[in-house]
Amino acid sequence: MVRVMPTRTCSPVLIALLALGVPAGASPASDARGAPARVVVDRTEIIGDADAVMWARVLAVLPARPARIEVLDVDTLSAGTRRKLRGLDGFVLQGLKTVVIVRQGDTLQRAARGHAFDRLVLASLIWHEMAHLEGLDERAAFGREEALWRRFVADGLVEADTGLAFVGRLAEARADAAKAGRAEGPALARGW
Repeated sequence: MVRVMPTRTCSPVLIALLALGVPAGASPASDARGAPARVVVDRTEIIGDADAVMWARVLAVLPARPARIEVLDVDTLSAGTRRKLRGLDGFVLQGLKTVVIVRQGDTLQRAARGHAFDRLVLASLIWHEMAHLEGLDERAAFGREEALWRRFVADGLVEADTGLAFVGRLAEARADAAKAGRAEGPALARGW
């Protein structure tokens, strides 16, 4: 378990990464004073990205919101740590109640360009990681995402064909995770 002491310059994710042996340069994006950029959207604190409009749109479609999201710039990490995180768009760290979104990840990059579908994909990723925060394994997290996408279709947020195709991809990823018989399943390539 990681103990976090709140400070003005170190985020809990940075402290946890340091505890895991990541070099001290790792951090979310910073403002001109060197403090991590921070925005609060509907009681969710977002560290490392201040695009409040995008985050408001992403969080608005979720049944519940995380307390904290940290956008991690992997370019600040060592080469070895970057290799370990390659292909991940988001993750959680045990002992923290924070969803970490990778700044360079395809999911965030596409959502930042402003397409509604891509914002739904980012919301889905956050929902998946929130399932892990609640102790659910990879298979169950993919199941949660499937249910969310069915709701997106029912609410008319995405065309039925497109939304149900994405549900199919999530179902395949869930089946792969079940076959693997481990808590961590395969990464889902979320880009279309």
